Amino acid sequence: MTAGFLHFDPETDTIRLNGSATVMLTLLMKAKFGERFDPETLFHRPLADLIRQLDGASNLPPRQSGDCFTRDDLACIAREVFAESSRSGWWSMSAQQRIAYLQVAAAPWNLSNEQIEMVRQDVDDLLFRSRQIVAAAEDGAGVAAGPA
Repeated sequence: MTAGFLHFDPETDTIRLNGSATVMLTLLMKAKFGERFDPETLFHRPLADLIRQLDGASNLPPRQSGDCFTRDDLACIAREVFAESSRSGWWSMSAQQRIAYLQVAAAPWNLSNEQIEMVRQDVDDLLFRSRQIVAAAEDGAGVAAGPA
């Protein structure tokens, strides 16, 4: 259990806040107002663990690998991975660490190997396009933008 974070107790079927009332409020507000793929919650490992605990304790049928994610959803996840990459350390992660990071984003589902590869490729494509933009900006730096 992470200190200061929500904890699910399957014996009593309760969630303890452990000083995390603001976390619960934030989650409820995001759920209410539909902030999909928000990086604050998307890549939050303790939240993913809690979601998996709750999912396991529910009476819902077992989830299939990534069965809820469309190709557009995976592209959105990739954009968020890219946007958070300097804070998350994405570029220095091993392949296994990247997989674990993406599985946190998918919780309670698990991404298939194919879906993980799609996200990884999309992140690499975003980096490539960003490098092209920087190169174009550097090449154009000496050219006047218009009349003075």
